[in-house]
Amino acid sequence: TLDAAQMVAESGGVHPRIFSIDGSHTAEHTEADMHTAAGTICEGGVVMVDDYFAEGWPGVSEGVHTFMLTQSATNSVRSASGTTASGTPRIVPFFVGFNKVLFTGEEFSGTYQDALMSNQHLIGDGTMKVKMQ
Repeated sequence: TLDAAQMVAESGGVHPRIFSIDGSHTAEHTEADMHTAAGTICEGGVVMVDDYFAEGWPGVSEGVHTFMLTQSATNSVRSASGTTASGTPRIVPFFVGFNKVLFTGEEFSGTYQDALMSNQHLIGDGTMKVKMQ
């Protein structure tokens, strides 16, 4: 398993825009993946967690919750840029649905929510609209 710094180094210093977590489904691995994703994504990047609500994979939601608690504990001292004491951006959920939870940096979550709520974004082939109430 690569940590965030190793992953960025392996990709030639590039921070991904999207990081998808759909792995072993254990709480420990999901939490580790969340830490790696938070430290790897670019500014405004998105972390997608799959199987969050899957009945057969309770470790996914447990791992995400443990990450959020850990992130909150280390965020008691945070910079104005929204990073934790370790320099990792604080990520927050901005969309929940279709058995997924999407996260982004705290400073971008409102922008993404506004875009989704504008009802102008289509998913897939355009037959299904995201509708938030």
